[in-house]
Amino acid sequence: MSVFTPITETELSELLEEAGLQLLAFRPASAGIENSNYLIDANDNTGMRADVVLTLFERLPATALPWYAEVLARAAAVGLPVPCPLAHPRGTIFSMAGKPAMLVPRLPGHHLDQPEPRHCRQIGVALAQLHGIQISNPAPQGDERSLLAARLNELEEGEEKTHAREHIDHWLNTGGPRVLVHADLFRDNALFKNDQLTGLLDFYNACHDHPVYDLAVAINDWCVDTHGKPLPEHEQAMLHGYQSVRTLTSEELALLPEALTIAALRFWLSRLAGQQQSAIAGQGSKDPEEFARLYRLRRQALSG
Repeated sequence: MSVFTPITETELSELLEEAGLQLLAFRPASAGIENSNYLIDANDNTGMRADVVLTLFERLPATALPWYAEVLARAAAVGLPVPCPLAHPRGTIFSMAGKPAMLVPRLPGHHLDQPEPRHCRQIGVALAQLHGIQISNPAPQGDERSLLAARLNELEEGEEKTHAREHIDHWLNTGGPRVLVHADLFRDNALFKNDQLTGLLDFYNACHDHPVYDLAVAINDWCVDTHGKPLPEHEQAMLHGYQSVRTLTSEELALLPEALTIAALRFWLSRLAGQQQSAIAGQGSKDPEEFARLYRLRRQALSG
């Protein structure tokens, strides 16, 4: 289970009662590797179901969370299905078990193990809508580009690290627009019900970056098979969905192969780092080799 900080039933009951909710049941969420998430079944004071999610932030400080709360509010305002933080007598952002925490509504739907092109198209539409949101302040925890350079040390010295450094250096010098990006829109961060997108989750990697990078992150998860082989129909569906809202320039489209390579490298490096941290904490982690294989495939395609 993806829970680093345990909480008791008594603690949860007290938290919910203060918000006018009655605890029915709760369980740790199995997805995610950075925060502790609890899925909570609850009733409101009229007896109606009001299920929520409690997130305890393991790495983000409380001072960083208002920026992400604003992102969620702006996303909801343009019609995106996101879990906006709930008001609570302790505050929208409060402390629990020594960690900053938030309660959000539990959105309907489920994660897709094997998405189809119709699902990919909706993800493309959602990304384009997100990229149109204007937030002037930078993300409090930095951006994806700083993470790339910092995590290169996860690789041992050798030819592969040299190639990776070259790719990163070139990407860091790439021009183009910077927009609000999700930066982590994997299948386990989206919910679907009856083939309709009902939830976009986990905005805590959001920052400003190139829009094609955000597309590349999503394509590398939604538009490949279980062996990492690209699925062209899925990819085209996502791009068509995106361009139904925001047109990609020829320069942006030409940048996509490089962005796919960089996105695969970024998540390979982050999983290597996460594997070490999880081993120390005694928690499970996602397999770095999945993205190591995809990075090598993308790099080979980029090289021609």
